[in-house]
Order: sequence, then C-alpha cells, then structure tokens
Amino acid sequence: MTKMELGYIIVFKTQIRVRPVWGTLAHPYKVKAIAEARIKTDSIDSETLAHLLRADLIPKAYLRSKEDQIKQKILRTRSFYVKLKTQIKNRIHYLVDSQGEEVREVAKGFSDLFGKKGLEWLKGLEIPGPDNKLLKDLLETLVGINKKIKETDWLIKEILQRDQNCQLLKTIPGLGEFFAVLVKVEIGDISRFRTSSHLCSYAGLVLSTYSSGGKNWNGRITKQGNKWLRWAMVEAVVPAITSNGELRSYYEAIKRRKGSKAAKVATVRRLLCIVYRVLKEKDSFKGYRKNFRNKFYCDKLNLAGPPSISHSVCL
Repeated sequence: MTKMELGYIIVFKTQIRVRPVWGTLAHPYKVKAIAEARIKTDSIDSETLAHLLRADLIPKAYLRSKEDQIKQKILRTRSFYVKLKTQIKNRIHYLVDSQGEEVREVAKGFSDLFGKKGLEWLKGLEIPGPDNKLLKDLLETLVGINKKIKETDWLIKEILQRDQNCQLLKTIPGLGEFFAVLVKVEIGDISRFRTSSHLCSYAGLVLSTYSSGGKNWNGRITKQGNKWLRWAMVEAVVPAITSNGELRSYYEAIKRRKGSKAAKVATVRRLLCIVYRVLKEKDSFKGYRKNFRNKFYCDKLNLAGPPSISHSVCL
C-alpha cells in the first residue's frame, strides 16, 4: 500500500514478482468517516482498507489526467509566486515605515510604491544600519519573483489558446485568463457533475445542514471540497459585479435584505452556476437572456423571473 497526497492506492502484489494488478484511489476524508479507529498503524489500516475494498465500500476519489496534473502544477506554482510576492511587498512596507518621518512622507507620496517611479525611488533609497542591505535584498528577490510570474503567465496563455473550454470560460464576467484556466483544470470533466448544485457542493459552497427530530437547521457554507476552485470564484465576484450590471443588481438585491456576506456567497454560487452551464452547453456567456435564464443558467428550479431571496444561496 502506498500513501499518496490525495488518498490511498491499494495494490495487490504476488510473491514471485512485483506487479500491480489494479488499484483504487480512495477519498481519505470519506474513508476516515467510514473506518475511523483510535489505534492507527500501517497493518491495521491495510487490513481495514482490504475489508472495505472486498465489500466494495471504498469511496473513490477523482483521479485527474496527466495533462491536467501538469497544468495544475503550473497554476499552483504561479499562485505560490504571487503569495510570496505579496509577503515581500509587505516586508518592504515594514522596513520603509520603520524609518524616519521624512522617508515615510516621501513613500506616502507614491500612489503605488511598487510602480515604476516608486521602484526607482526604493532602489536609490539609502537607509542607515542593516536595514539598507535587507531592503536591497528584498528588492532583488522581488525582481526575480516578477520574472518567474511572467514566465508562468506565458505558459498559462499557451494553455488558454489550446483549450476551447478555457476560452469559453473567459467570456464570463470576472474570469480572466488565469482564473479561466484554473477553474477549468480544477473542475476537470464537467460530465461528472449531474447538476450545478453538485458542482457547488464540490467547491464547498453549499449550506451545512443539521436535521434531527423533524427539525432542520442550515448553518454556514461547508467549505469542504476543492479550495482552489472556491478561492477562484470568490476572487472573481468583485470584478464580475463591477463589469456586469445584472450580476450587480442580483448582488445588491440580496445585500439589502441579508447583508453583504450573504450576497457575496449567493453571487459566487450564481457565478459557478454560469460556469457549469457554459461548460455543459459549450457555449460562451451572452448575458441573462429572459427566455433562457432558468433553463440555461439554473438547474430547473422552477423559478419565475429573478430568483427570490429565499433561494439566494441555493442558486
């Protein structure tokens, strides 16, 4: 048995020669829910997994194609570079803010400290003590990180040009080149989701539900599922409602009744429903057409016209 990042691969081997007969990629979270134990060893885990496999109770995890795995590495590496770039910028801000009032006032005069003029000023800035060398090293690292980000951007553009689904997703408000490719890669084969609600559940954007004694309670969204897909859709909401009037009206209508947080979650789900229908129908986004609003962008929820507030999080 070999433990992998995404789960467990169960492989039976003969004593004469090592040859995998077949394998099953198990979902680690669901396997834990079925067979959780206080005593955990490799031998006990192997026996438990063998019994589950014999009874056909192994919850299978989705195994991506080799091509999608390579794309995933490129996208996540770029995200790592961007996160590192933000940390370096924050460190530079800290060094500048720890200097005298004269330096701080000059820094405040730049609308973007890391723009062309701001960087020229930072490179020529001389501050006393070891902070000067720290600043120079951070600026040098920032230049290298920007170069790496541009290289990955070139790879992402190449992926976009070769994938028609990515080009269709790019027509959706809020999804640029990077997010269009990321959403397509993280979703994989859209046919494995029967409805858009299943896709929203995969992204962890459905309400947690507690039911007992004939009473039901709905809590916060589960946040269980693909965190990269959920992050991409959340990041796409602000530019989406800024550039598309109908999405903005949808967001504002819910915001007046339930607040900005509930409105944002509802709009994220609406945006993900649009992603589902665009991939399912292989058609570009053309706005909310009256004749196709319910049929094309929702999953036959029998809604007449704009969705009601009670359905705001479910769409």
